[in-house]
Amino acid sequence: DVPKVNLTDLAEEHMLSPAGKYEAYRRHVRPGLDDGPHVGEWGGGHPFDVEHCRMPPGKRNYPLHGHAATWEYYIVLSGSGVYRTEEGEEAIVEGDHIMSPPGEAHQLFNDGDVDLIFYVIATNPRADVCTYPDSDKRLITPEGLVFEPTAEYYYKGEE
Repeated sequence: DVPKVNLTDLAEEHMLSPAGKYEAYRRHVRPGLDDGPHVGEWGGGHPFDVEHCRMPPGKRNYPLHGHAATWEYYIVLSGSGVYRTEEGEEAIVEGDHIMSPPGEAHQLFNDGDVDLIFYVIATNPRADVCTYPDSDKRLITPEGLVFEPTAEYYYKGEE
């Protein structure tokens, strides 16, 4: 049997920040393909993760952030928005592909009037440090955290 999964078979997770600036719905595709651990190859998992994301109009996916080790590849399926980096903003539309290498802080914003729907495919390194330029925070994964990843603290200084 070929490992496969259909999006309709996956639960949709809703993420909403306390003040409502950040909101997205996502389906974890790669973990839906098997019962393997949600870690990289070093821990018996896969070298990448895949999420199907839906972001309502006027919302952002996450605070501006950059990874020290993770690559993220975005595929815009429908809608329009803005891809923001520390250097500026770029309009994005259906059919666009965006590569975010380690070290590049990035963020998506839905500036359209319909949901922005996209895939994000991310590498799965053993460890990563995530920086948040707008609030000067750091997140270290997976061994330890510089801050507690609760919604209240995660979005502090971002809204």
